[in-house]
Amino acid sequence: MTAIVPNYLVQSNAPNLIASEDMFYISYASKKTQRRFALRNTLNVMIVMIEGQKIIHMSTKDIQVERNSIVCLSQGQYFMSEIIGETHAFKSTLIYFDNQFVVDFIHKYDLSMNNIKAKSEILLKNDSFVQNISSSFELYVQNDFENKNKIMKLKTEEILLHLYNKNKEELLSYFQHILNSKNDTLKFTLESHLDEIDSIEDLCSLTKLNTANLRKQMLNEYGLYPKEWLNDKRLSKAALLLKNTTQSISQIANTCNYATSSWFISQFKKKYDKTPKQYRDLTKTT
Repeated sequence: MTAIVPNYLVQSNAPNLIASEDMFYISYASKKTQRRFALRNTLNVMIVMIEGQKIIHMSTKDIQVERNSIVCLSQGQYFMSEIIGETHAFKSTLIYFDNQFVVDFIHKYDLSMNNIKAKSEILLKNDSFVQNISSSFELYVQNDFENKNKIMKLKTEEILLHLYNKNKEELLSYFQHILNSKNDTLKFTLESHLDEIDSIEDLCSLTKLNTANLRKQMLNEYGLYPKEWLNDKRLSKAALLLKNTTQSISQIANTCNYATSSWFISQFKKKYDKTPKQYRDLTKTT
């Protein structure tokens, strides 16, 4: 099962959560777990690790997040989250925010975005300043304050300004990726609703385009026909599941919406030049 966050957190009435229309804050702690969680984030997220360690398994790489680190992921990403370490205990603060928050932040503080290479995820070093601010979120989560959401938004801006002063290029590269997505309506729509797309008809319904216009726009944006794009996304998800779960080949084929295992194997080999079993065996030994 893939948890769509922060949607899942809101729907399950997660404790220690502050929710508004455009931002969500949660103080999350676990005493002991070794599970890998399949997640897709529909909003951008900043994860401030306070205690413990985790690995974020993505389709092309793994990100190891140590204690006192910060990882920022852009919206629409599918990944596996795994808690590691001797005790498997951890604590973190998660801040979810939409694209418009970043646009407003850039304008408010007059940040220059010239010639910045875009990055969909960044890993930064935390310090006592950020640690203290993120830890203080718990006070607002656990108590009722007037203008709580406004205060939390200002605290998030404070963290970002501090990170900007210490990690300017990295933070701006992350912002640039968000701006690129914000300015591209098609990409924004598709990558925000990946788990709702099973067919070309779903693509047309989401984008409000007929088949011909969808084909034209996707060729311009991705260099792929709609069917090719959909297959590529399915195979990327399959590769992640092969590497990070014990699901059978047939289970993964079904999870990724392939009608038969044989068709899945054929398509997977075309993209990765290996069968799913060969790919899994190789990733287990590296």
